[in-house]
Amino acid sequence: MRFKKDVDPGGIRPEVLLALMAAERIWAQQGAEVVVTSMLDGRHAPTSLHYSGQAVDIRRWNLRDPAGAVQALREALPANQYDVILEKDHIHVEWQPKRPTS
Repeated sequence: MRFKKDVDPGGIRPEVLLALMAAERIWAQQGAEVVVTSMLDGRHAPTSLHYSGQAVDIRRWNLRDPAGAVQALREALPANQYDVILEKDHIHVEWQPKRPTS
């Protein structure tokens, strides 16, 4: 795993680190390295989970199959706790537990 210059990991939630560990395994299957491009740094929407340490952005252009990696990461993480979104220039992963519906 590598961090883009100026990425600020201070205050990141342990749940996000678990997602990055899963991403490392999945990226390795595509012969790629996880490159973190944003954590608590950068410019995001005012309500972004980046600012509370609950989100991370990962480089996607080094993957042969970004959509496949996103699907594999979604399957590796509890669906009721994580969102994995394929963006135009990165993969956004956030830990946002949902309340169970009864």
